[in-house]
Amino acid sequence: MAGCWAEGPEGLHEQFTAPTANLILGTSRFLRGGGVVEFEFHVIRPGESGPILTPHPGGRASVSFAADSIAPGYVAWANPDHDFPQRIIYDGREEGALRATIEGPRDGETARMSWRMARVRCPAT
Repeated sequence: MAGCWAEGPEGLHEQFTAPTANLILGTSRFLRGGGVVEFEFHVIRPGESGPILTPHPGGRASVSFAADSIAPGYVAWANPDHDFPQRIIYDGREEGALRATIEGPRDGETARMSWRMARVRCPAT
């Protein structure tokens, strides 16, 4: 996950720091018309039974998700008590790509949203 990822010139753009023993930080920006329409900060830290993901979505309340499935290049976090999403999945098993997926119940059905991002050069500071 470390590095920068983009769905295209517009759409989802994400950036994650290299992992340390106790922390990964990330940002997400949804771009439309050359501007940011939504953003989110991510904190990934160790938990008792595996990594914990706490997204901080653009001014809304944060909840944490515990890892429930980990494999090389793949991690899924779950929080069955949250409304939507209840699962957040990052799948980097495809060379040069990272797929972010959120899923959970909505209107009596399982809803799923997914974004396929390619590795891109991180913006200069």
